Amino acid sequence: MTRTALYSFFSAISVIAFFVYSVAFASPLFFEDVVALGGGGASAGLGNFFLAQSRWAVSFWNYITLSYSGLSIEAFRFQNFVLHVLIAWVLLLLLNFVFKQSPEKGWIFRRRRLLALSSSALFLLHPAQAQTALHVVHMRLEGLMVLCVLVVCYGMMRAIVSGERLERNGWFFASLALSVLAVGTKESIIVTPFLVLLLDWFFIARAQLDEINKRLVMYGIFFGFFYVVFFIINSQFSLLSLITGQMSVLSRPGNLVTSSYQQPLSAYPYFLTQIPLVFHYLSIFLNPFGLCVDYDVPMIFSWNNPIVVFSALAIVALVVGVVAAWYLKRSNLVSFGLIWFFIAIAPRVTLVPSADIVGDYKMFLASVGMLVLLSAVFLWVIDWVRLNTGLLDSKISKVVLGGAIVWLFVMLTSETRNQCVLWSDSVAFWEYVKIRTPGRARTVHNLGVALAGVGRVSEAMDCYHEAVVLDDQYAEPLVKLGECYQERGDTSRALSYYQRAESVETQPIVELHNNKGQLYVAQGDLLRAEEEFKKALAAQPHFSKALFNYANLLKKQGQFAQAYSVINECVKSSVHSADAAMLFLKARLAFEVRDFREVIATLEPRRETIGEDIALQFMLASSYYSMENYRKASELFDRVYSKRPDNLDVAYNYAQSLMKLERYSAAVPYFQQCSVAPEKYPFAPLHAATCLHRNGNHMAAKTALASLEQSFLSEPVQAELALVKRDMQLMA
Repeated sequence: MTRTALYSFFSAISVIAFFVYSVAFASPLFFEDVVALGGGGASAGLGNFFLAQSRWAVSFWNYITLSYSGLSIEAFRFQNFVLHVLIAWVLLLLLNFVFKQSPEKGWIFRRRRLLALSSSALFLLHPAQAQTALHVVHMRLEGLMVLCVLVVCYGMMRAIVSGERLERNGWFFASLALSVLAVGTKESIIVTPFLVLLLDWFFIARAQLDEINKRLVMYGIFFGFFYVVFFIINSQFSLLSLITGQMSVLSRPGNLVTSSYQQPLSAYPYFLTQIPLVFHYLSIFLNPFGLCVDYDVPMIFSWNNPIVVFSALAIVALVVGVVAAWYLKRSNLVSFGLIWFFIAIAPRVTLVPSADIVGDYKMFLASVGMLVLLSAVFLWVIDWVRLNTGLLDSKISKVVLGGAIVWLFVMLTSETRNQCVLWSDSVAFWEYVKIRTPGRARTVHNLGVALAGVGRVSEAMDCYHEAVVLDDQYAEPLVKLGECYQERGDTSRALSYYQRAESVETQPIVELHNNKGQLYVAQGDLLRAEEEFKKALAAQPHFSKALFNYANLLKKQGQFAQAYSVINECVKSSVHSADAAMLFLKARLAFEVRDFREVIATLEPRRETIGEDIALQFMLASSYYSMENYRKASELFDRVYSKRPDNLDVAYNYAQSLMKLERYSAAVPYFQQCSVAPEKYPFAPLHAATCLHRNGNHMAAKTALASLEQSFLSEPVQAELALVKRDMQLMA
């Protein structure tokens, strides 16, 4: 296979991947995604996204996305898909490059492009990858981390192989610079230097220690720089806490893995529990069908558990086999793949506990090793059969083999697409998860949320009740039950569920405080409502419902400038796209703060959907008037007046726009109509006289002015009257 053919084949596979994954581009964001993305969003400012926090690179990426597209479903999912494809391409380049460094007469060198192609294609389309690629938050964390790892590996390999000093230093220092970005992705990036060394050992040094010794200075600088930067950026970690296993976490709401939510999960039982799970992680690449995204296992607290003992012995046997295979053939891909796998999963299954005991998304980086191994075994078996049995000599057998390969590819691709289809329907997704992992409160609650989202409220309430029975310390289903009763007008029962939720709440729940705020607004208690909305936004700054309600509250209080700022953030952060209520509130507040350009920009594209809302139509017309676009203003005022001919505000403003257009005869009747309310429109009679005069009807104008002079006039009107009379005399 030529290089051109390699890139052409993979381009075609990338196109296939687009059609496989595109069915999920509009899949709904799960509520956990919204919370995670909203927590570090566009309003937080750039200062929070660099060395001040460990995952600054991902947060900065979220900042950019939120700034330009809000919480748009398609924006996040399409970006994640592009990232997934980009990783696969970098993997293709990396593998093709390192395999090319193998002995020219060796099998790896001769099959390097097929190995690189099949490994990268599996990375792109293997069903086990779909769970990471489809999860918005996990893909952004894991994906950006894996991309950085592979690019750093590629840069270091180029630096090692390069014969020219300038080129070598360029690749090396570029890799060092990228390390700063890399350690700002996810903490499991800590294994990167060892993966670089692994690639060098297997494919460039070819297990020759003398070759590694030549690069000790380079590796010393790289390891030192990487880990200094790592522990500066990840300042919440200490080397001592990592080595001694002092780190701990609390259970996630609805997924209690210890005796209570207050009892931390420590490193020792987490490590014991992870030992048998290693084989689960290996198995998902061998049998990727019917995978579940949301399962967990019982905690193991002692070595006396038989499954731990047998699993540990099996892992030891596997390690011995890897070492033996490496000893027999230094550059074999089975040893390489398994060592990469174990290095990559080490941070996930050793001394750093996670509230998610099982998480297939954790295998995204480790999958590189397994997929290289599977590709190598598959291609080696085909070559062995061809060379030793003669079964593939005939054209028919080659056609059969080709058909089998295509069938395997289609089968794997179809399963990946099935995963995408499942994700695109949130109800079907959580029903599937509930069947696969029964008895989990979080799963049942998530199913309830999905059911409520499609209007099946009674079924959703049954799920919430079931979730509370499964875990009475789980606050979210209590909040959802309160919300359901609040929508039914049962305020007392809603409050009782909110109080129960607050009694077990371990961290702020934005829906709880937003709903209570709405409840207090309905009761007229605006101060308590404001407190609740602020609590919701402190927990999640980009929660669009709370932003909308808070903006409405500020509007009620007359704080228009602050309300306008809040509603702008609400529109920016709304999921998918801002709804009409948000946009119309934004227009009203923009009008109050005299931001007429924004009123026009918001309402003009939706002029036909405003309907019978005379206030909005009037605001749009008035905004055009304020921007001195009198033609547009008169057209809109005419439309509004046709629906509300008794509205004097509309009549007066319509008349003014006509007068500005020098359509004096048309303006006169509207000014005369408003003259019946001189206390509200004191200038209306005067403007009517002016229009009569400028239209050539001088006698009628003089009569109107004479009548006006006999009335009690305010000083501003008297001053204007004097100017009009002088103007009329000059014109005469």
